[in-house]
Amino acid sequence: FDVTPDTRTVGFKNVTTIVGLRNAVGPFRAGDQVFLKIGEHVDDCRFAVACNAVRHKLGLLATVQCLAWVKVTVDWPEIAARTKSKWRSTMAGRLRTAMAKRSRNGALPALISSV
Repeated sequence: FDVTPDTRTVGFKNVTTIVGLRNAVGPFRAGDQVFLKIGEHVDDCRFAVACNAVRHKLGLLATVQCLAWVKVTVDWPEIAARTKSKWRSTMAGRLRTAMAKRSRNGALPALISSV
C-alpha cells in the first residue's frame, strides 16, 4: 500500500482507510485508490462482497470489491495515532487479537473497495 505522511485511518478498531495500491490486487490495478478494511472476520468480508454483488446484479449502487489476504507490514496503529493519539493502543490490541485468532500464514482478511 502507498502510505504517505497524509494517510489517516477513519476508525480505531480495525484498519479502515483510503490508500493507493502499490501492486495489482484482484480487479484493482497498481496505483488505484481504494477503501481498505483490515482485521474484520473473513466471513464478514465475504458477506460484504456477496451483498455488493447482489446490489450490482439488481442495478443498485455497488462498488468494485474483493477479499484479499494481506500481511500487516505497515505500522497501522501509528497511522491511527495521526488521526487521534488514543487510537494507537486500541488498534494495536485489536490487530494482535486478529493475528492470533484469524491470521492465515501471517496475513489477515482485507475488504478492498473502489472509492
